[in-house]
Amino acid sequence: MGPDFVCIGAPKAGTGWLFDQLSWHPDVWMPPVKELRYLKARKPERRPRLRKLQRQLEKGRYSKASREREIDHLRPVTERDLEFIKRFLSEEKRNLKRYGELFEMKGNQITGDITPLYSTLDSRSIVKLMEEFPKLKIIYLIREPVSRAWSHIQMHKRQTEKPNHRANFDIGNLNHVKRFICQSDMLLRSCPSRVADRWRTVVPENQFYYSFFDDIISDPASVLKDICNFLGVSQEISEQMLPPTFNRKDSRSKYPMTPEIKAYLEQLFRDERAISAERFGGAAKAWTPHHP
Repeated sequence: MGPDFVCIGAPKAGTGWLFDQLSWHPDVWMPPVKELRYLKARKPERRPRLRKLQRQLEKGRYSKASREREIDHLRPVTERDLEFIKRFLSEEKRNLKRYGELFEMKGNQITGDITPLYSTLDSRSIVKLMEEFPKLKIIYLIREPVSRAWSHIQMHKRQTEKPNHRANFDIGNLNHVKRFICQSDMLLRSCPSRVADRWRTVVPENQFYYSFFDDIISDPASVLKDICNFLGVSQEISEQMLPPTFNRKDSRSKYPMTPEIKAYLEQLFRDERAISAERFGGAAKAWTPHHP
């Protein structure tokens, strides 16, 4: 028992798209919330939206909760979602055994955890995870380092604009950007070669799959079919599923990158771009600027 797969990221590389697609797949049961973060958080987090959903379901308001979720194109909820939420928000000490028990209600479907934060798991944690779940499949979505970093910086800017947020972050200020992106875990998230090396040292080759954000943008249907094939579920895109082109984040505001910040990020990730082009091939070959 336990998850059949874990998507480890990268953050801002299409993990939300994958969660949406698999949530509506008839052969897959995804938890009612993306990013469990269970393997990184030692105790339950606040998760106010999930706790609100729990209260609704405990009162039997499944139809009302499902209608509210429909606005965001989220699948309807059922009794097994309530059981999952109760276990997930439990105050009990977290460990891999209890992590596996979260997924007991999957039935005949496959299930998994999509948490980009897992790209920063240390080697010891990865070893323990694979020892507990030796057949676990790992999915890694890769994005060009500079664009990934800038997308994450923009997300941080949007978060600091929320009411009562104390952080002062000027997205056009190079020093502010440096302080944010040069945190060790943040740098790791933009270094796909380092993340992949850490996981592939432990995970059997036939249980590790990676794809490029570039390909999700250019041909999402093909990437989805590849992932379904890797997971061993139907590759047919049925009418009950979301269109592969669906992207809930299309309407979000974008911040322009100043030439100074662009030059800094390109220099910061210059070596990673080159290593990734050699290591992964495919779309990564186009990441490195060609100079005459």
